[in-house]
Amino acid sequence: DYAAMLATGLTDLMTSLTPARRMLIVGPVPELKHPVKNCLQRAQLTGQPPQSCAVARADVERRHRETWQALRSVVAKFPNARLIDPVEAVCDRETCWPFGPKGLLYLDKDHLSPLGTEMLYRHFEGDFRWVYGDSPAR
Repeated sequence: DYAAMLATGLTDLMTSLTPARRMLIVGPVPELKHPVKNCLQRAQLTGQPPQSCAVARADVERRHRETWQALRSVVAKFPNARLIDPVEAVCDRETCWPFGPKGLLYLDKDHLSPLGTEMLYRHFEGDFRWVYGDSPAR
């Protein structure tokens, strides 16, 4: 069971670190159906809108439900840990987008591009600053 293995491994790792160390756990990035560049090229060739490369947020959340249960369970045991969800940075209420007004958010189907990574950082800047000790614990 993947979720159980994840919970056990993450718990072991986090337990091995000093309690004074702040930990920021980044949850899974929404996965696209196809590598973004291939999908956009195919959409252009077939006359489909580029929006056809997006995925439904509900599908993403359903796919990662057990993973999130495991992550939340583990992080709740560690007062020096936080958990962030990339879905909040690259999805709206209904759709997870592979691109934004400034360009592609993905390198392939499940790795963020530098632009996507910047969006993630900006969305969770307070959490990133916290983990590096630049802001107080909440």
